[in-house]
Amino acid sequence: MKKNLQIEFIKYFYGITTELDEYVKQELYNFGNNMYMLFSFSMIGGWILSICFNQDCLTPILLIGFIYSQIKQESLIMKLGLNKMEVTANEVESAKKMLLRRTFLHVFISGIIAAMVFHGLVRGGYIVFKGFDPSSSFMVPGIIAVFVAIVFTAFIFYYCNLKRIIVVEE
Repeated sequence: MKKNLQIEFIKYFYGITTELDEYVKQELYNFGNNMYMLFSFSMIGGWILSICFNQDCLTPILLIGFIYSQIKQESLIMKLGLNKMEVTANEVESAKKMLLRRTFLHVFISGIIAAMVFHGLVRGGYIVFKGFDPSSSFMVPGIIAVFVAIVFTAFIFYYCNLKRIIVVEE
């Protein structure tokens, strides 16, 4: 059977180890098709607005579309119950380790996306730093503070996600 890259990525990203039934696959396909249409119309609309107003409108429109799609994807995963891990009593520790790795992967990917979005907003002129010297002594403590905030956020998500581990009796 032909593998769908979208389904495989979602299974890997959320740590889904079970096979998906046809209803869940159809919901995920439908979601993917809807998000494709959202991004297509966002790109066309942003491009037209950029031409009309002689300013970059594509970046903020795509940013809004991306944030919307991530929120909708998370709600779909929760609605379908794919974010839960059903394990036996002796598999709880390995499930916690896997959940910790998955949480840090999510936070790492989200950090990279946030950095790319921030870079795009700065390059597009939406965020302007007047009189800021990037080589100043402020950069190193700022980077350390952001790193600590990211790690702290990852641990908060980890402890919130521990509730998603469900112990089943055999």
